[in-house]
Amino acid sequence: MNIIYHEVDCENYRETYVQNNMLDFVLNYPGRKLINSSIRISGDVELTSALTPASITVKDMNVFIDPQVGAHAFIDTATTTLMKFGQVENIVDYPRYVKVRAISRLSPLDTFQADKVAELRCPNQTVAGQVIKGVAVRPTNAPAGAAQNFSIKPDICLNSMASQGDNRLSFRKSGGIRLTIRLAQNRNVFFGPDATGLDVATPPNPVGQVSYKLKNVRLHFETNPDDNKDSPIVMPNIVNIKTSVASTFANLSLAVPATCRGFVGTFIRQSEEKLSTYNSLACQNVPSLRKISYLYNNATTNAQITYQITDIQEVLNRFTEAMSSSYHNMMSLQNQWHEKTFAIGLQFPSLMDLSKNKFNIQMSSSISSGEPYSVNLFFLGVMTI
Repeated sequence: MNIIYHEVDCENYRETYVQNNMLDFVLNYPGRKLINSSIRISGDVELTSALTPASITVKDMNVFIDPQVGAHAFIDTATTTLMKFGQVENIVDYPRYVKVRAISRLSPLDTFQADKVAELRCPNQTVAGQVIKGVAVRPTNAPAGAAQNFSIKPDICLNSMASQGDNRLSFRKSGGIRLTIRLAQNRNVFFGPDATGLDVATPPNPVGQVSYKLKNVRLHFETNPDDNKDSPIVMPNIVNIKTSVASTFANLSLAVPATCRGFVGTFIRQSEEKLSTYNSLACQNVPSLRKISYLYNNATTNAQITYQITDIQEVLNRFTEAMSSSYHNMMSLQNQWHEKTFAIGLQFPSLMDLSKNKFNIQMSSSISSGEPYSVNLFFLGVMTI
């Protein structure tokens, strides 16, 4: 197949990258085709802290990253642009989308696979808190905080291409490709008692807020020769909408600029969403959810379609069906009890153009204005190039 393994640096190169920095990668491969699902991003991550008192080190700090997300948590937004088509995807709140995919497709044991280990994904929070702190070299047991390397396969459209041909994207068709990444804020990456600058477990010992810096960041992809044969390529196009619920009955009316095959969504208390002591990527339960309805208009038959669900297990089943055809997932009763993997979703019976017909979600629960919830919805768009 004459495969070439490409490696590119950031166009805006720096020795180190920190929160809110922008990373631009440009992919050029004239006379060749991009192989599906071959894009990866690698680098080294190092944790730092304003150590006060000096005896407290990163190794001893009680901080974590989300175990299902791993090193994907360093990315806040991911935008894909094809020179001949313009912007084709812009995933906002990217780590939460990765989380949704993970809980619907993986089990904790899957995190021991080599490709998931490289992404710093872990079976539980305890392991994640150790992995992120760096490499300890035996037998000297060097202090944690040394750089930890990672390699992630970003959940973007170019890693999920499908066609009736060979699932490869010709440079003739796309032109140059630009992948733009904005790095996440420290408080959205880390959580735990020591993530906020105050160790609540031992009150008189303040510590500086933990932060990260990335080094040696590169993008890798694979190509093979262009055979001058093209077929339509179908790719996902994720559209994120964030809203809130602050009453026992909520009606969300949403206009989505995409043709979609379904949607998924998660909830989190607004009081915990931006506090570093809590996991900002948590998928929390809706308190006392009694009924949820999905309403939309079928443009083909001009009929109003309504899904009314009163059973929690069916709510979860609809979510997993929207994301995966397999029931291999993390939607266990134990995780529901500990508010780790609750989500809603629906797979449409056919592709729906939601730019012309609004999609409505009606929900009855015990949510109140005293404890509002943020709702993160991901509409699973589809595009063809």
